[in-house]
Amino acid sequence: MRRLLRWSVVIAAVVTGLGICALAFAWLLARGSLPAIEGELAVSGLRAPVSIERDALGIPTIRGRDRVDLAWATGFVHAQDRFFQMDLRRRAAAGELSALFGRTLLSEDRRVRVHRFRARAEVALRTMPARDRELLGAYASGVNAGLESLRVRPFEYLALRSEPRPWAPEDSLLAAWSMFLELQGGNVRLELTRDAMHRALSPELYSFFTDNGSAWEATLDDSRRPVLPVPGPEHFAFLRDGWPNTALREPVTFDPWETAMHRPSAEWPIDVAPGSNNWAVGGAFNARGGGAIVANDMHLSLRDLPPVWYRFRLIQTDGEADGREAALDVSGLSFPGVHLVATGSNGRVAWGFTNSSIDLSDAVVVETVPGDQGSYLTPDGPRTFVVHEETIVVRGGASEVLRVEDTVWGPVLPGATDGDGRRIALAWVAHDASIVDLRAIDLEHAGDVREAIEVVRGAWFPTQNLVVGDAAGSIAWTLLGPVPKRVGFGGERPVSMADGASRWDGLRSDIPVVIDPPHGRLWTANARVLGGEEGAALGDGGLFSDGRAYRIRERLFERETFDELAHLAIQLDDRTVLLDRWANLAAETLDEAAVTEKPGRAEIREVLATWSGAATADSRAHLFVHGFRRAVAQSVYSRMLAPAKAVYPQIRYGAFAYDEPLLLLASGAHAWTTVHPGGWRGELLEIIDEIGVPARPWGDYNRVDMTHPLGRVVGALGPLLGVERTPVSGDSSAINARLRQHGPSGRMVVSPGAERAGILHLPGGQSGHPLSPFYRAGHEAWLRGQPTAFLPGEPKHRLSLAPADNRR
Repeated sequence: MRRLLRWSVVIAAVVTGLGICALAFAWLLARGSLPAIEGELAVSGLRAPVSIERDALGIPTIRGRDRVDLAWATGFVHAQDRFFQMDLRRRAAAGELSALFGRTLLSEDRRVRVHRFRARAEVALRTMPARDRELLGAYASGVNAGLESLRVRPFEYLALRSEPRPWAPEDSLLAAWSMFLELQGGNVRLELTRDAMHRALSPELYSFFTDNGSAWEATLDDSRRPVLPVPGPEHFAFLRDGWPNTALREPVTFDPWETAMHRPSAEWPIDVAPGSNNWAVGGAFNARGGGAIVANDMHLSLRDLPPVWYRFRLIQTDGEADGREAALDVSGLSFPGVHLVATGSNGRVAWGFTNSSIDLSDAVVVETVPGDQGSYLTPDGPRTFVVHEETIVVRGGASEVLRVEDTVWGPVLPGATDGDGRRIALAWVAHDASIVDLRAIDLEHAGDVREAIEVVRGAWFPTQNLVVGDAAGSIAWTLLGPVPKRVGFGGERPVSMADGASRWDGLRSDIPVVIDPPHGRLWTANARVLGGEEGAALGDGGLFSDGRAYRIRERLFERETFDELAHLAIQLDDRTVLLDRWANLAAETLDEAAVTEKPGRAEIREVLATWSGAATADSRAHLFVHGFRRAVAQSVYSRMLAPAKAVYPQIRYGAFAYDEPLLLLASGAHAWTTVHPGGWRGELLEIIDEIGVPARPWGDYNRVDMTHPLGRVVGALGPLLGVERTPVSGDSSAINARLRQHGPSGRMVVSPGAERAGILHLPGGQSGHPLSPFYRAGHEAWLRGQPTAFLPGEPKHRLSLAPADNRR
């Protein structure tokens, strides 16, 4: 027994030692993939020497002779810090994730491969302007040089036992297309939802739900759509006649603590969409005088480390030797995978974006030729479907061939049909490879807002609200990106284009512009920017009406002068004006009679009495009101849209701004709109009882929880690769639209010409390598809303790159 014990101890020691050795070896391998950030390096592809200086946060300042070398060096630093993330972006857009991860992501590849973006990228690269091809080629060369400069391949590929694939120029276009998919790829479901509602409901009820004005519309032209009255009782007869499943409302299906807001039932999903904000004030409102001030906080996923954006500064040095200023000095955010400055300032002009949320695609009803399912009708006569066979490579398994049918309008979407069972093709501006150009790079050289507006006209980009301000104090808004020119229809629902009466007549050239409004302020927040005919023509691709634009406007008119810190304070605003009316509705419902009827409601009323209107982490009232709004929506729409759900089972009532119709219904004055025996008051009380007393504050639910993607795959690595799960304030309807895994992916405030007073911070850090000191650097400032300088700080590390051909 003693001998066995001794051998057990020896074996355990050996196994432990081997385990430690294995961990040490893995650690050493991972360290080997850390990039060199100091010293000198000879590289191929550069035309002249380049220097890369990094500050304490790892933010690079890149100095090069011309823009081509700067593009090369941008690719180099992107690959050093973010190659795996870049790889995921190009694979996501091309539908090639299964080749790296196996069958787990095969369904996602099938969904995306329909768009055939890799084939489109190859076409675009051949036909785009020569300057763009040169810059893309230089960037790709720099990426591959940065990858080759690592002593060991990036640690993610070590973990996946895979080799990274070199970067190609067309991969940058795929990275850009990944943002098209992320920001604007879901409009077909909106149109099919509206189509089902149009078929199943009366015209009055359809308009009431889908085209109701909102108290929260804050357009730049100060127009507002009318609030429509509740239709009469005859329009609600279906609640009792012919729809026995709606005789009683569906129970609210959620855990009382989670309050179901973000775990809606599969039957009746309510989408929670992230938002972005930007605004500008003219120079007359700058506390220091002089230039305009531009603020931008783009809201994207907060799941993964590193974050979406990458901070940098580019300085083009040609001319300095002759005593002139640098030809280019621009700072801001880049999108790894692309060489452009996405948002930032060049000393004369600053610019920022929000997703436009206008209608950029259409569901086209495909009318097949009678007796010939292989052909379809077009204005030019019958056409045969063009069939593409897309091979999806699956790691560890057999490849799959996906059959994609194409039409003159776009690809046929598998499984998508209208209410008559006819197939749907997708017409989308993102599919047109002939319009791909990267002229948005000229924003880097723009001298004032008018020049900025002119240089982006016709630029290829996921269509955004562009807000710009210049050093002279002018401000402007326009749309950057393609906008379809519709003829004969509005785009709200699927449409047949077989006879040509409804069609796209190319792209719009008359993009609206607003320059220097009389009040000196501009703002956008994914909401309707313009009203009237112009707003209607731009369409609704999922416009927000959540109160953010209203609140931004409110804050901008509170004062006459601003500095950068005042704008940061607006970005951090947690006020949820949208929820005030819901808090009032709940408070009115919980009257003395309600508490007398059920004494347990008294505690809910006490919590509700603490309502401040702010989504603070310590607020129990906010958790309750947020859940109340979502629960009422689920309860009401589960029966109101039951006839439409029978037409389109994937119905989505995020297809319209639902608050105004709901509040009008729940006011209690329209008894026929509820089937509850106790009327509206009884229905609302039942919902309140189901939610119950929130035992924890909002921040216990609303937490930032970011980690490296591999930390989600290998749970044990999560704590090592992530940041501490932190309760935070904010909500989707607050300017600080920080809601669990979505939120401000970067906050920027800058006045062109006064960049040293600017603010810019991001979640996470610059590097995607967990062993890098820059992996989490800067995260705490973003988390706490503390200002971080817009420009990179004092250089701490310097890497000099020289063309290999010049090496002596």
